[in-house]
Amino acid sequence: MVKGLSAGDRIVSSGSFLIDAETRLNPAAGSIYFGGSGGKNDSNVAVRPTTPDDPDAKIKEALAKLPAVDRALADSQRFCPVLTSSRLGSMGTPIKLTVKGQTVFVCCAGCRDEAIQEADRTLQRVKEKRSPKGAPMPPAESKEDQKIATELAKLSPADRALAEQQRLCIVIKDSRLGSMGKPVKFKVGNETVFLCCEGCEDSAKENPAATLARLKELRAQSKSSAPQDKQK
Repeated sequence: MVKGLSAGDRIVSSGSFLIDAETRLNPAAGSIYFGGSGGKNDSNVAVRPTTPDDPDAKIKEALAKLPAVDRALADSQRFCPVLTSSRLGSMGTPIKLTVKGQTVFVCCAGCRDEAIQEADRTLQRVKEKRSPKGAPMPPAESKEDQKIATELAKLSPADRALAEQQRLCIVIKDSRLGSMGKPVKFKVGNETVFLCCEGCEDSAKENPAATLARLKELRAQSKSSAPQDKQK
């Protein structure tokens, strides 16, 4: 059809570039155009479909933005209780809610109101996602746990692992590391020791042998409690 054309007008005889661009913007179009060509003289021109982004990598990146405690809960929940086929992290960093005292995550802000309004349904779905066998959901995270997780996150990954293993201050025995701010780190010989605050530093350094004995005791308690947690 040449109606509407004038002498000297240029026309497109091959659509390979346009099709290639479309497949890059819309991966679904790749299956339609894959292997297509623009015309009789372009039979050797193959259109490359776009490879979709790795969804698991995207989800992992989104969940990594959560604090360690929240990330563990989101990992165990996996799916949104409102959009039940939507993986947590597939739409960005999951939104954290407290529903009837339980920590719940939804995939996006658009699911927040419905999750809260339909609280019983939300908790039932989260329970099903977290445990097909109907085991009870983990208890809601307390404000103290949130504060501690925030303060421990200020440490390097290696130091954080040691602080979580030690758990309690060397000097104030019932004081959890992180409950009074970022734990104070110092060395006793070759051992890394953490204190709940700077006020405990002089006492810890005054008797290095007692400090190391207490450190050994705390680490032993941490190891002995790990199997019990798994059994629960």
